[in-house]
Amino acid sequence: MQSRIARWLLTVVGIGLLFSCSPGPNINLELNLQKGGVYFNRYTTEQTIEQTIQGQSHSIEQSIVLGQEFIVDDIDSLGNYAITMRFTEIGFKQTTPMGSMEYDSNNPPETISPSLAPFAELTSSTLHLLISRHARILDITGGEELLQKMFTRVTIPPGPMRDELEKTIRQQFSASAMAEQLEANLALYPQDPVRIGNTWKRTLNLLQGMPLTVKTTYKLAKIQASSLTIELTADIRSVTATADSAEQNPLSPSYSIAGTLTGTQILDRDSGWLTGGEIRQSLTGDVTVSGMILPLSIESKVVFDSSSDRQTK
Repeated sequence: MQSRIARWLLTVVGIGLLFSCSPGPNINLELNLQKGGVYFNRYTTEQTIEQTIQGQSHSIEQSIVLGQEFIVDDIDSLGNYAITMRFTEIGFKQTTPMGSMEYDSNNPPETISPSLAPFAELTSSTLHLLISRHARILDITGGEELLQKMFTRVTIPPGPMRDELEKTIRQQFSASAMAEQLEANLALYPQDPVRIGNTWKRTLNLLQGMPLTVKTTYKLAKIQASSLTIELTADIRSVTATADSAEQNPLSPSYSIAGTLTGTQILDRDSGWLTGGEIRQSLTGDVTVSGMILPLSIESKVVFDSSSDRQTK
């Protein structure tokens, strides 16, 4: 009799251990936003750039803050979201061997550096997006209007410096650039249901600014009552310029860069919205400008935050 009870207890304990170690049910990871809902994102990037020019090392320290508000105007029959996106906050601080400059839309200075004046237009601008449940940007409008508003704030006289500033603005805030940035940050969702421990992959070709291919592996690491934690690692490689593009603009820099990215992203369990996390990125290599090969390294940390306390001005 005692042996039967012992076997029964072992069976019960074994079943309990089996269930306690189970990864749980599959979860559909996707956006589940509400019509009329308002969602926020705030990105804080801290970056150190080291360059070597003619044997001399030059360091650039910069901090970038970008806040965005997303208002869900409608949801179509396919579940895609029509969204109005408003820039709620912009901050920039840079220190170089040549000096420093700073702008904070929450505390704007009386006088703004000519290089930063166009960015003051961001907080009075909106874009209209069509986003899928997997955060793919299906359409974006308002980009050209945004660019023209920023260009009107450029006070640098015509010439190479003005051309370079306008090129930088277009690379960062054109419709295609904004779509690329939004997908890079938001489109982390797998196509199929997943459970704890499952992984999935995504490859992004980032063509604005420094062309890069980013191959990311995501892992559903934790499920809590109100949140999901995603771990990610990525391999980053520069995209080799084609012969045609080099011939069209021989003065454009070309890159031979490689590096890694690691971090976590936290999603709200109900809406699937990105609410927090941190990513660290390390890149090293060379940039070639006008025949000169310049060693380059970039260390970055990006912190995600969805709180609205600083973004509802």
